[in-house]
Amino acid sequence: MAGSIKGPERRIVLVGKTGNGKSATGNTILGADIFDFGMSSKSITQTCQKEETWSKGRKIVVVDTPGFFDTQVPKQVTAAEVKKCVSMCVPGPHIILQVMRPGRFSQEEKDVAGLIKEIFSLNAKNYMITLFTRKDDLEGQTLEEFLSKGDASLREQLAQCGNRYLAFNNKAKGEEREEQMAELMTMIDELVEKNKGANYYTEAMMKKDEEKYKSSNPAQDAESEIRGGVTLSRFLLPRTQFLPSDDTAWEDPAVNRPHSLYLRHP
Repeated sequence: MAGSIKGPERRIVLVGKTGNGKSATGNTILGADIFDFGMSSKSITQTCQKEETWSKGRKIVVVDTPGFFDTQVPKQVTAAEVKKCVSMCVPGPHIILQVMRPGRFSQEEKDVAGLIKEIFSLNAKNYMITLFTRKDDLEGQTLEEFLSKGDASLREQLAQCGNRYLAFNNKAKGEEREEQMAELMTMIDELVEKNKGANYYTEAMMKKDEEKYKSSNPAQDAESEIRGGVTLSRFLLPRTQFLPSDDTAWEDPAVNRPHSLYLRHP
């Protein structure tokens, strides 16, 4: 039988690349088809959407966000919208759930990881769990076996976020779904316990990292103001182009520049 998932409220934010099954994962968590979803290079979710459910006496809040690398929406527009998710589940999400598909860790997936770091900054790694969809694609392998044979840079990214990961079959029903949910909620509860004293990610954390970045990069911050940029000057600038780097560490924004994604002004 599936384990119990009773307990206090949990707030979950879903992030990931368009087409990875993010909204379908939200529906699995909620136990109903509430978020629109489909296989497309265009994100079905255009704005942050909040839904909630009660499961076995426990309130679960889920915020779905627009997918990264939508072919029709600029990255900085998506990033600005995703940033709103924190204020939509006040006082803050317990978990930032990055949704991926098993398979090759493509350059786009690496860039998504960089964008997530840029949006949520230094503290986010303490609240990250990676969820792989399409569990059936593992074809009998355990997730650990799949990862051990896969891309080293993916294993590095998972390690930087505490090696918290699991796999979901979003077509699962009944006991299979219950077992998946029990595994996820247990992982969330363990992380909340580990983060005791700072149980959820807050706007104050985000702003503190932004201020730290600004103080260590005054020239770029001034350029952002001249160009009419927004608060997250390091990537939410008009007419900027993202350049991937080899730097994948979740670093303190005040040291060891440049950050995970560089900016180039045309």
